[in-house]
Amino acid sequence: ITYNFTTDEENKISNILQLRNELAKDDTVTGLFSMSHMARIISMPHNPWGLLLIKLANAFQPKTTLELGTCIGISCAYLAAGLNGKHLITMESFEPLVPLAQNTFSSLDIKNITLLCGHVPELLKKHLPTLPSIDFVFDDHMHAEKYVMEYLSIIKPYLSDQAIYLFDDIMRNPSMENAWNKIKQDKQVKITVTLAKGICYHDFNHPVPRVGICIIDKDITEKIHCDINLDGCKRVKVENNQLVEEFTA
Repeated sequence: ITYNFTTDEENKISNILQLRNELAKDDTVTGLFSMSHMARIISMPHNPWGLLLIKLANAFQPKTTLELGTCIGISCAYLAAGLNGKHLITMESFEPLVPLAQNTFSSLDIKNITLLCGHVPELLKKHLPTLPSIDFVFDDHMHAEKYVMEYLSIIKPYLSDQAIYLFDDIMRNPSMENAWNKIKQDKQVKITVTLAKGICYHDFNHPVPRVGICIIDKDITEKIHCDINLDGCKRVKVENNQLVEEFTA
């Protein structure tokens, strides 16, 4: 995990930030929240999490990526920035958000996204059989164990032999903590990584977990788990069925 980006990625990041700043001034209310609130609070924070989505998409180069929970399309934009034009499917259950997300994609000139709206389990059951195997999943939809585990059970048969699956807000509530603990014990999940970030105004040395990453890989024989504080970690790799962390000085 580094902060080195290509010129193309830097341009896309700059465009995303500019759009976020514009949306942060928009007090128009859609559903329960204003555009400002969705851009500043609900959408994936820019640093490090949005940048992390770009890095992961770029590193794994999945052919088919699936996002659950489009909202206004900010997380989608980060993923698309790292996919180099490869296909991204995003699903949203709240219909009033769809035109807002489409406006985001249009403003950023993103053309490799298919946006589907409806009841997510039904969308998954309808569309997954028609798609190539899924290489990359980002679940940022309903933050409760019931839904997380239901989506995972539906998607799992359609994952490729080497797939990466991200969960946002894994410590948001006890229900999400339960879900993450169950996922770490899943026999098909070979690597799990709990990513955290220190909170400066509280305790910079106390990492707060945010994103959980699962890697399902038929070639990995032993289960591996690692807790990583992004404030100190520079790079992580797998060697001899072990996660090796390199730390900044």
